[in-house]
Amino acid sequence: MHRWLGQPHVAEWWGPAPSLAEVEEEYGEYVDGVEPIRAYIVYEGDDAIGHVQFMRYRDYAWYARILGIEELDAVNCDVFIGDERRLHRGLGAPLLRAFVEDVIFADTSVTRCFIDPDARNAIAIRAYEKVGFRFVRHVDDDGEGSPVHLMERVR
Repeated sequence: MHRWLGQPHVAEWWGPAPSLAEVEEEYGEYVDGVEPIRAYIVYEGDDAIGHVQFMRYRDYAWYARILGIEELDAVNCDVFIGDERRLHRGLGAPLLRAFVEDVIFADTSVTRCFIDPDARNAIAIRAYEKVGFRFVRHVDDDGEGSPVHLMERVR
């Protein structure tokens, strides 16, 4: 994770590269269950290539308010391909489709999944559209100063 978060193609959308200690603290809290975010490493064969995660808005109601989401049982997901050799090879959409269908929607109480790419990230937005996510609204500030292209996929 530390190496990937320092890659320019990830840092451009996920923010400045954190220190190793910061990565260990943040993602350690996910693994230990301190933070209610479910995080996964994605593999292609034996090679780790990326990261996916999701959380329920009920656990982050402050963020749901920023995005204007009222259904707190809905989830938000995030994804990136960290291995730069795997970029632009058509992996993002199938990876996200499998994650949404096989992991997120495996919980029958989840009927809506949102994703909130930076509004300037046209490549990600196109990939999410291929997975069936549809535009909901533009949000000027995600709470960290970035514009968001809020998208939703319904079960």
